[in-house]
Amino acid sequence: AIVDGRKDLRLPYADGDIHDGVYSPIMSVNRIFREHGHHFIYDFDTLRQFLEKSGFVDVKKEMYSTGRDSGLLIDTAHREIESLYVEASKPVH
Repeated sequence: AIVDGRKDLRLPYADGDIHDGVYSPIMSVNRIFREHGHHFIYDFDTLRQFLEKSGFVDVKKEMYSTGRDSGLLIDTAHREIESLYVEASKPVH
């Protein structure tokens, strides 16, 4: 959608994040952080670098409900749109 001549870039569930008629995606990010007690947000590149620095290999972005270990596929579908799924392996020595 176009709002005020700009593409509307609202994050999921953003309707409650509008304050005094103003909205930007960071307002949704802040709500999510406050409501769920988060301290840091990772994008794939940042998380990949930390995993590789810690010795993990084969770091790749996954999608909801996909991965090599079905026992770890425990997220719920309603969180898919706001989640980052990453899979990595520790090398066998």
